[in-house]
Amino acid sequence: MNRLTTRFLTVSAVAAVALAGVSLAPSASAADTKPVALIIAQGGLGDQSYNDLAYAGFKSALASTGLTGSPVESPDVVGQANQILESASKGDYGLAISLEYTMADPITAIAGKYPNMAYAEIN
Repeated sequence: MNRLTTRFLTVSAVAAVALAGVSLAPSASAADTKPVALIIAQGGLGDQSYNDLAYAGFKSALASTGLTGSPVESPDVVGQANQILESASKGDYGLAISLEYTMADPITAIAGKYPNMAYAEIN
């Protein structure tokens, strides 16, 4: 198995596990499950690498769980981390999955303000 295939399968598996955890929450039903945000890392979609592979895995995981979701992009995801997370947390999302490794501290800072929101960081 080549490195690209391995990376795709890893990202797909992580996304599926994260989404499955949300979809299996005891109080969640198909009608009240909130969408999932995939925060795209610096470089954006179309990088033909990490972001594109993660997005493909994200779409596959959404399809297999029946959840809905969308990618969230920014021209400066690192500089706008707090704003992106605040927006996702205040919006309709129930889970934000960040592909940007520099978001660990912003996620920690924001998560305490939104106890009903779930966060995951991949990378």
